[in-house]
Amino acid sequence: MAYLNNIPNANDILAISQGQIKENFSQLQTQFSVDHDSLLAGGATGKHFKLTMPEQSSDPTTGADEGVLYTKDSGTETDLYYRTENNGLIRKISNMINAYVVFTGATGVVVDSHNVSSVTRSAAGRYVVNFPAGTFTNTNYIPAGMIKTIPGEEGAAINEEASIARTTTTFPCVAAASGALIFDPTTVYLIFVGGR
Repeated sequence: MAYLNNIPNANDILAISQGQIKENFSQLQTQFSVDHDSLLAGGATGKHFKLTMPEQSSDPTTGADEGVLYTKDSGTETDLYYRTENNGLIRKISNMINAYVVFTGATGVVVDSHNVSSVTRSAAGRYVVNFPAGTFTNTNYIPAGMIKTIPGEEGAAINEEASIARTTTTFPCVAAASGALIFDPTTVYLIFVGGR
């Protein structure tokens, strides 16, 4: 049975509606126990053991002296957010690193990643990291990275490609060593934060 919100009615006879009232109590206990310790559990009665929050389709509004904790889809998964009072700042709490990737320099083959759909290698040492739509909402994300390099080129680095503009779904980068040498490092490691 389901919860009955019109029980008991003013003219109900208790002997007739008793079963429905008991069913309502049973439904309350069942629903309460979804994220709480059971009402019948004893010492921990009523305490949360987890919190399940469905994704919101948009950021909730807040008034004065209010803060809201909620979840929404950040592109490929559900993330936790907090909004300050008066429709203020929105802070992403979970998965502070929006995306990361480890890939092989010679091929662009992805070894490990989060929120990276692929890496395109256009030439030796030149790559475009591709993100799923929704990973970033603006291009102000911050990349950071390093490379596993070849002997004698320990000062080499992975940099943003200056001649190609980044977008919310692509990040062009280049592996450069001393003397402007562009080369394929053994492995490239990149992380991306912000851009939300």
